[in-house]
Amino acid sequence: MDTTSDWTICERLIEQCLTPEQRQILDGPPVWVCDPPQRESYDEVADYVSALSDYTHRVIAEGTK
Repeated sequence: MDTTSDWTICERLIEQCLTPEQRQILDGPPVWVCDPPQRESYDEVADYVSALSDYTHRVIAEGTK
């Protein structure tokens, strides 16, 4: 696997699929309580980005409680 290409695709999909609020969470320190996804756990980039989206939704929901 070409990790440079993989990273480029991840970044592009994150930019396209996640809201600014979600991207801000990803740019901050990890919220380990919500168990952030790791890239190596997913075969496809799109699955990883989807998991990031789910993760950031959980972090946002936790912050509004």
